[in-house]
Amino acid sequence: MATKTFNPYPLIGSQLIKGMDEIAKSLNSNSTEEDLAEVIYKYIQKIYYSQATTQLELEIKSIVFNIINAYNNQKVLGTMFNYQQMIFVDMLLGETTTDNTPINSLGTWLTDIEDNVVSSNLSTDQLTPLLLGIESGKNIYEYWLKKVNDPCDWKKFFQPELSQNYINIPYWLTSCIEGALVGASCSDRGLIAPTTDIVTVEIVSSLIGSLTLGAGKVIFRWVPRIQPNQLSGGFSVVIGETPSNILKEGSNSYCSNKRKCSNSGTNTCSNSGTCSNTCTNNCPIIKD
Repeated sequence: MATKTFNPYPLIGSQLIKGMDEIAKSLNSNSTEEDLAEVIYKYIQKIYYSQATTQLELEIKSIVFNIINAYNNQKVLGTMFNYQQMIFVDMLLGETTTDNTPINSLGTWLTDIEDNVVSSNLSTDQLTPLLLGIESGKNIYEYWLKKVNDPCDWKKFFQPELSQNYINIPYWLTSCIEGALVGASCSDRGLIAPTTDIVTVEIVSSLIGSLTLGAGKVIFRWVPRIQPNQLSGGFSVVIGETPSNILKEGSNSYCSNKRKCSNSGTNTCSNSGTCSNTCTNNCPIIKD
């Protein structure tokens, strides 16, 4: 009998849902990003830390604003993840999720990705942000399915027609996942004072990220800015615009992000200049 696989972070899902309810109850159509940061700070402090401090407030709110900046500037497309991780990131955030999978089948799609992530040869450190993102995605998906039919405190942020909100679920879903991914990959210096356990830091930062983008996308309707690399040549490898196999073939973007072939590969690429497809496909891509 095959051994069942687990996502190690089920608690994050329930904490995300409670946090989303708290945000919807606390904010209104005139609220600002600063108000969102305040609500998230108070919620995270309450569930993770014994007392409120000025330093804790500064640290948590800084993560919120860093997550917003990262989303608006598409940082998830940068050097945050290695090549193998980016294959799964593309599956989570790309067109299969936003456009090509029926909305009522997205839960199955996320579970399928999760099974493949768990069975991959990625290290535990490399798995962590992906599994945090997937857990957030599975829970926020079920959350929005319920809320479009019974909005409660979210009604003030929704479109008047149910169908208009329903078709937005894939985009609300991917924003939340992206927040979790970016949050889990923030600087290790993110929450130094509250804990010295860096795994806990990743988990807390991921929850902050999923709350920030999961709620902020709906409330403020953010649209990421066009990045310079998307303008060079008219089109570039951008999540949601190209199939995942293009990530493997389009090596130049990865080389420009300072990934290189290891010495054990058949070819070697320098950190500057372009990298041939042969090099990218035949050598393991590693971070500097």
